[in-house]
Amino acid sequence: MAETPQKRAYQAAESAHRSKPSKKARLAGASSQDSGKATKSSKTQSAETSLYEIVNRPTAQDVGRDGLRRSIALALEHVGFDAATPESLESFTEATETYIGRIVEKLKREAAACRRDNPTPDQYEEVLHSLGISIDSLRPHLKNPLTKEKRKKVDPEYYDPVIEDLYKEFGVLNMSPLFVGHELDGTKEKDEKEWIPASFPGFPALHSYRYTPVEVKSGDPEKQRAEAVEDMRNSEKALRRIDRASKISRQKDLRELATRNPLSKQRSEAWEDLMKDLLPRNGTGSIGALDIADHSTIVNSSGKYLRKELPRTSRRGAAEANG
Repeated sequence: MAETPQKRAYQAAESAHRSKPSKKARLAGASSQDSGKATKSSKTQSAETSLYEIVNRPTAQDVGRDGLRRSIALALEHVGFDAATPESLESFTEATETYIGRIVEKLKREAAACRRDNPTPDQYEEVLHSLGISIDSLRPHLKNPLTKEKRKKVDPEYYDPVIEDLYKEFGVLNMSPLFVGHELDGTKEKDEKEWIPASFPGFPALHSYRYTPVEVKSGDPEKQRAEAVEDMRNSEKALRRIDRASKISRQKDLRELATRNPLSKQRSEAWEDLMKDLLPRNGTGSIGALDIADHSTIVNSSGKYLRKELPRTSRRGAAEANG
């Protein structure tokens, strides 16, 4: 007997109803799936937390914001508040950032209106007056009313994984070698300035941005005379080298001029030959040859006790002087 279409549809519906799980089974499966998802999400969250703890490093924005929060906390403590909730501190920070942003925006607008890159002091004063701030009200804030002890209380700390790993492995925080010695190291100067965050890198050597202290001269007269004599000798040697170089350059110019005239060229060559014959008697080898400039035909006429040119006088002037 052939199956009718109605019978086949009835059998398919019955098999589907048997394969469908019950409501209790569906709830149990859903709860197991939810628990699995929750376990997976908790594992992912813990992994993300551990990963964040490892790679978290302070940025420039974090350093600036933490410095602003530190200033707000110190101001609140100075006016009498003992503590502040994170919500109120964040509200103060947002309000301060908004207020400072308004001032900077107005300053930029004033500078752009005058076609300037940076605002002038007059424009800055005008912006403060527009916000209801007078210059006299800012004078008390030039001197910090807080002492150094109070300023050291609130100091933001940053997690630096490199330093932490070095501390765990070697037990020291600073593994960088010291090349310039403790006298020129800039770490001590950075530690003395409390307003510099600890996350900032250390200062370079002092000689790179500050003058080296001059040595104090001893009060011994004999040492002072010896130093003065040594300085005089060095200066005399330097002047002799400069004079010799100038003589050599002038001798070259005269030699070039002498080559243009055969008679002057012959005189110059005869003088050089004579000097070369006489110099080895006082010096030996090439040392004497280097002193040709000292015995050249050039004479320093500006010297007081050296040979000078006589002024030319006419016959009429000489006759008038004699007569």
